Amino acid sequence: MTARLKRIGLFCLLTLLASCAPVLNLPQMHSVPRDHWPEWFKASSPFPAEFNATQRIVLTVNDKEYDFTGSLQKENGEIRAVALAEMGSLFLYLRLTDEDTEIVKNPSGLPEHPLRDGVAGDIRFLFNRDTLAGDWNWWQNAQGTLLVQRNRQRQIVWQADSASRRIAEVTEAENNRKIRTVQWSDYRYFDSVDRILPAMMIVRNFRWHYTLRVQLLAINPLKRETP
Repeated sequence: MTARLKRIGLFCLLTLLASCAPVLNLPQMHSVPRDHWPEWFKASSPFPAEFNATQRIVLTVNDKEYDFTGSLQKENGEIRAVALAEMGSLFLYLRLTDEDTEIVKNPSGLPEHPLRDGVAGDIRFLFNRDTLAGDWNWWQNAQGTLLVQRNRQRQIVWQADSASRRIAEVTEAENNRKIRTVQWSDYRYFDSVDRILPAMMIVRNFRWHYTLRVQLLAINPLKRETP
C-alpha cells in the first residue's frame, strides 16, 4: 500500500471514530468586567493581523505520524493554508474565511467532512481567534489563572502558566463537550514581527481523534505597497 493510500485510509477511519468528546469540567467561577482582564489575556492573540508563515506539521492518527511542510498566509480576513508532503508534492490547499471553507486542491483525496469540521476549524482556532470575542461573557477563578468565554452553548477556556504568565492551554467546548485543546509552548522572540510568539502549538482534536503538532519555523508581516 502506498503512503498516500495509507493516509487516505487513516482519515477515512476518522469518520468512523468520531464520537462523544470528553466532558469539560470547570471550577466555581465569578464574573470579571472587561477592564479587569489580566495582562496575559490581553496578549492572547499574539500573531500579527496579516502575515505569512512557514511551519513543520506532524499529524498523529492511530499512533502513526505523518510529516508535512506547511505554508500559511493571512490577509484581508482570509487564510490560505498549504500542506506539502514527501518530495514537496502538494497534499492539501485550503482557503478559509470566517464564514466559508474552500477546498481548493485535495490531491490526497482526504474526506471532506474531517477537513471542513476538523482541520479548517483547527486553523481558524489557532490563527483567527480574534473573531471569536463578540458579545461573550467573561469569567475568572479566584487565582486569576483561568478565563472562560461563553456564548450560548460554546465555551473557550484560557489557562495561563502561573510562572511565565503566558497562555499555556486553550480549550474549545460545546455543550460542555471538548472539541479541541491547544497547548502553547516554546515562546520565543521573532525579530521579523518584533514580538514573542509560541513556536510550538499542539492541537488535540477530540471530534476527529487526531493530534497536530505545529512548529512555527518562520513568520513575516505582509507589507502593503504605498500608493
